Amino acid sequence: MLWGEVHDLNAYVMGGMAGHAGLFSSVLDLCKFCTTVLSGGVCPATGKRLYSESASKLFLSRLTPVSPYGFGWNLYGDGAAKGSYLSGGKHLSRAAVGHTGFTGTSMWLDPSQHFFVILLTNSVHPDATSEQGDKIREVRPAVADAAFKLRSTETTL
Repeated sequence: MLWGEVHDLNAYVMGGMAGHAGLFSSVLDLCKFCTTVLSGGVCPATGKRLYSESASKLFLSRLTPVSPYGFGWNLYGDGAAKGSYLSGGKHLSRAAVGHTGFTGTSMWLDPSQHFFVILLTNSVHPDATSEQGDKIREVRPAVADAAFKLRSTETTL
């Protein structure tokens, strides 16, 4: 088993093991995860149901009326409604959910458009500065918007 080192300082203070930080993966595995979520719990590669469709809907739903979160997800519609910073760009629907990470990562899924975008970065290397934080706040939505435009553009290879 390969163990990564958490960059999030709050997780570091907690000994590196915290529920909000330290999830390590590859973009390929995250793509598999996203396609399974968007397929209602069925893994498209195998056709096997990994969890129920009702569980899938619950994963993407608001849990309480006062919180803009689902099970680990930021609910995009809340930010869009309030005009706040949208790391998922400007093309996602109000049904989209996502999550960002301290190192600049971002993952957004939009079930109504059957679209997802993943950005894996290490923007805090070699050290975290507020300037790097400002830059990644610009990069995240720009990457999401570019991915959405590429998705909707027909290309011939």
